[in-house]
Amino acid sequence: MKTPRIIAREVKHPKFKWVVDLRAVKAGRKFFKFKEDAEACASQESNKIKKHGEAPASLPQHKLAAFIEAQEKMSAYGETIQDAVAFRIDYLERIRRCKVTIAELITELLEAKRKAGRSEIY
Repeated sequence: MKTPRIIAREVKHPKFKWVVDLRAVKAGRKFFKFKEDAEACASQESNKIKKHGEAPASLPQHKLAAFIEAQEKMSAYGETIQDAVAFRIDYLERIRRCKVTIAELITELLEAKRKAGRSEIY
């Protein structure tokens, strides 16, 4: 697939003079008052796309911030985001495989305690 060309271009707008069009990577458009700011943004976005593909460019700012925060928290424990995702997926898969209801579990527990010779109060 062809990599989109991200450039700053001049526009006729009452408030802004420059735009960086990121619609090709589903990230909308960013408007700027100054050419230097627009070119810096275009360069930054192009570098992101070259390095990581189109997905990071289309990631909303709040999700990107959440990802960075999670990465920092995990690194404090020497772990990665991939470790956290693997752990969570394993947990969810174990839960889905479990077919015992709470009522069945209580009955099982009470039966095991009765067989072990425990009293009703216990």
